[in-house]
Amino acid sequence: CGLTVDHNVVWDCGSVGIFIKNVNHPTPDQANRCINNTVFDHSAYNTTKTAIVISTVGGKGKKPQEDQNGLKNAQAGETPNVWSTVANNLADSIYGQWNAKPLGKVKLFSNNDTSFKAATDLVNTTWYDFRPAATTTTIINKGTAITGISPSIAGKDPDIGAYQRRDATYWIPGQRGTTASFPIVPDKAKEVPSDRDVLMWRPAYRAIAHTITFSTTEEGLRQTSAPTTQKTFQGEANVFTLPTLVAGQTYFWRVDAMMPDKSVVKGDVWTFSTK
Repeated sequence: CGLTVDHNVVWDCGSVGIFIKNVNHPTPDQANRCINNTVFDHSAYNTTKTAIVISTVGGKGKKPQEDQNGLKNAQAGETPNVWSTVANNLADSIYGQWNAKPLGKVKLFSNNDTSFKAATDLVNTTWYDFRPAATTTTIINKGTAITGISPSIAGKDPDIGAYQRRDATYWIPGQRGTTASFPIVPDKAKEVPSDRDVLMWRPAYRAIAHTITFSTTEEGLRQTSAPTTQKTFQGEANVFTLPTLVAGQTYFWRVDAMMPDKSVVKGDVWTFSTK
């Protein structure tokens, strides 16, 4: 209890994507929060799909007691998550218990999208680009700001789901190496849409900055004049806005990492081709 589950992407799992339980008759400080998560292709082995379960089936317990501040805990018959918050989640279903039992009373249930389709509403799950697609008007700017978890970006309301389309940082989990890694779009990707908006990467371990060089030829990566583009990002920033792409073109890019001692670790050369 008192658990916060936020900004997770869950898919290809055999059962419930996210399952939050609680004690019977919780006090306000035992509230759970399920905020800005994305769940799809879940519950492969369950007959009833349950992307998110926020347990709201209570059992018999002691009578409500007052805490030191005079606040009563949940009344008998109320749910274990009566004080909890469920907001800004992309999930095809949010239930109160197994077998699609209805979600009972929670403190806040707001701005969740249970009608989204990952194949069309996320940019490209095969490439691990879980940002909302540019055309998803029911997701972009449709969230509600939860203090300390989902702040607004550029003065706008947050997007629903784990990733914000306009964010300058795209978190990529996994071990960090001595060079930038895990390119998005993937190395040697084919049929990349010519309206692709950004490139992203996993930062190098302990790097304080990264410089991306982008060109139409591998030779162009050794220069900085047109048609080559170069930009440096500080800290964890790792989202490079692409120039206008041309159909049927192969592009080359490299991300070099600057270390605390100002030394530069040159990255691998990555490529992709547009359709």
